[in-house]
Amino acid sequence: MRGEYNAEPCGQPNRYERRLTHMNSPKMKFVASLFGVLAVLFVTGCSAALVPPPTPISQPTKSSGEGLETRLGVPMTLHVGQTARVTDSPDPFAIQLYGIAGDSRCPKSVTCVWAGEARVQIMFEENGILHPPILELSSSPAGNQNVIALEGCIVTLIDVQPERETTEPIPSNAYAVTFVITRAAPTGTP
Repeated sequence: MRGEYNAEPCGQPNRYERRLTHMNSPKMKFVASLFGVLAVLFVTGCSAALVPPPTPISQPTKSSGEGLETRLGVPMTLHVGQTARVTDSPDPFAIQLYGIAGDSRCPKSVTCVWAGEARVQIMFEENGILHPPILELSSSPAGNQNVIALEGCIVTLIDVQPERETTEPIPSNAYAVTFVITRAAPTGTP
């Protein structure tokens, strides 16, 4: 009869029946439940990982008060924590050398393939209040990494001292960073 053909010997379960029997074994039930638990953990873990944790909002802080006055176009040198106030800008403001993010400059005693860079962090200050975010400049002029626009002005990193003598880290308080602030070129129609 058509549809009743069974290639298995009489009394033997056919291949579909064997699969069902195999799936009902205690070992397969354990594997299936383990897979289900892992799937639930994966889905809930991934959904939590896709939503970044809330970032606390940084509040402006009072500057250290240790600062100097400068004018547009005049180079000034700052140490970590020092502030330079620009007095001849239409809206007076200041920048603070917040920190040194990294220094991969090639030491004098080593022959390097790449000159490296020093990365410095500055913050903008207005009315004695430092405003986030922390802005980062590089001693490498490639790609204008040493320039940033700020309040209608251009802050350019000119020099980072001391030069590296060895591969030993330089303490943050030993750095002296020279900047120059100039007025940004006006944009618009000529």
